[in-house]
Amino acid sequence: DSFLRSDQVAGGVTWANVRTTFTGAFDSNTTASARLRGGTTSNQWRTLDKGGHGFATSTIGTDTIDSAILSVYGQGSQNTAAYGGLSIDLDAYTPASETAGTSTDGNAANWDGVRQATGITFASFNTAAYNDFTLNATGLGNINKTGNSWFGFRPSADLDNSEPTWENDVESDVSFYQVDQTGTANDPKLVVVHSAAAVLSTIPTLLTLGVG
Repeated sequence: DSFLRSDQVAGGVTWANVRTTFTGAFDSNTTASARLRGGTTSNQWRTLDKGGHGFATSTIGTDTIDSAILSVYGQGSQNTAAYGGLSIDLDAYTPASETAGTSTDGNAANWDGVRQATGITFASFNTAAYNDFTLNATGLGNINKTGNSWFGFRPSADLDNSEPTWENDVESDVSFYQVDQTGTANDPKLVVVHSAAAVLSTIPTLLTLGVG
């Protein structure tokens, strides 16, 4: 798991900059978030957060993937009027390293920019239970049957590259537990239903030859 943060100076930076310049990746955080925060300078942005998750899916092998649900356990939320209409959306991304997060992982260019499931609005995000994201055809196609699968959460405005109306030092966010949280009860999870290809049975045919 990686917690990716584009946390700039209080005044903020441009929308394009906050989506491409990430200041840190934190692998040992107990929680991550999808967050957007305006800066104190007009039409500038201070913070954009994303949370990334890697899942070992190589055991699927040659099986057919039938369905999959990715779930994160909610920890908290802050929904302001300014950005409360945003949703937390699931996307696929390619990390620079599969063993340690890097700040470049947050750059929008490293993400597919395509919804892998129907999003959940910040206002509807459950902060005391699992939030389930049922993968669509695109998401199912991004499950790596011979390696690791990488998915992450980002605010819908970031995924759509649609700059919201700025408000001074206002933020909206949802947070969810990472695998580094003590115990396993709240861990992110990817449940994949898969099935082996049908094997056709061959029935031997008895051929009787007549002589005469």
